[in-house]
Amino acid sequence: MTKLSNTMTTHINKPALIGLLIALMMLLVSCGGSLQQGYTTQTLETNGFTFTYEHPETADMLKDYDLFIPITDADGKPVDQATVFLDLTMPAMYMPPQQPIAEALGNGRYRVSTLFTMEGEWHVHAHAIINGTTQTVTFNQNVAYQE
Repeated sequence: MTKLSNTMTTHINKPALIGLLIALMMLLVSCGGSLQQGYTTQTLETNGFTFTYEHPETADMLKDYDLFIPITDADGKPVDQATVFLDLTMPAMYMPPQQPIAEALGNGRYRVSTLFTMEGEWHVHAHAIINGTTQTVTFNQNVAYQE
């Protein structure tokens, strides 16, 4: 029992309070609503599917990054069970194929771990095979040289 004032007392159920705090922390973590520091988003639609590209505003050359591609259908429902891969290209210069395959994270989110090998403008072509049909959108990514 904790004394709040001369006339009021309250009972605190510590196990219930701890359980509530844990539940709130899990809810905040599972929402995934916040971006990593320095990240931004681009969103494109194609054939009733919405692709969002979560990426660094400006990526540093030769630094490892996690890039995220959430996908939803025309009703706004997450698209799971897709095969997703990226095709990373530079419009100003031929580059050997860089096509990392995404890891499915659930709830329509996919993650690719990659790096950019040169500074400049890159195109990130996101391909998703959904119900046997390939959907493709193209995002832009700026890459800077860092010493």
